[in-house]
Amino acid sequence: MISSAENTIRVELDFNNMLVDTETIVIIKDGVNGISYSVDAKSDNVIGAYSGDNISYSGTVEFYVTKIISNVSSEYLGTDNVVVKAYLGGSTSNEIPVQYDQSSKLWNINVNSTSNAFVLISVTEKSSGMFYTSSIIPFITPGKDGSYSAPQTLKGSPLRMRGTWVSGTEYFDGTVATSDGVMYQDVVVYNNVYYVCLNYEELKKDNWLSTPSSVSYW
Repeated sequence: MISSAENTIRVELDFNNMLVDTETIVIIKDGVNGISYSVDAKSDNVIGAYSGDNISYSGTVEFYVTKIISNVSSEYLGTDNVVVKAYLGGSTSNEIPVQYDQSSKLWNINVNSTSNAFVLISVTEKSSGMFYTSSIIPFITPGKDGSYSAPQTLKGSPLRMRGTWVSGTEYFDGTVATSDGVMYQDVVVYNNVYYVCLNYEELKKDNWLSTPSSVSYW
């Protein structure tokens, strides 16, 4: 039970003292529209490239910041409404500049990194500084055959850190319940890069042998 004058609850997920993800839960009151906020990456944010077995990330990542009212209407938010910050690798000591294009309603960052495979986006209200939401946007790398899957912000399911990837181990994508009934989305480390599981069913067909470089599944 919650007894508070506040209208939001902020939940943080930490791993090894590093902020991995945060979420703002809106407390909906009788007679008041529930409002939530989201960060939505464009589907063509493909900035990773292979050099041998190493991956580097260079290019522009674009995303929308959206206000959702009672799941029935929405609007894109810009610099008049919010302050948006970006942190490479989720580290607050690694902040990078964020730009906004009024005509397209898109926010964007320029990335040049060989070690960080994602960015943490934080959104606060401009007038009050109240925290709205944050999301992790993974950087997309085409496979060596040129194929890739669309980027996804990591929201909706609790992230579960699984350590180093192990061949033949069952990993979950947030759509299938584990034995304890929770729909976790698993995160692994492979070649010093973090990967999140995106396709449980296809990995299961392959008996969990596809490495995290298989971009249709990770």
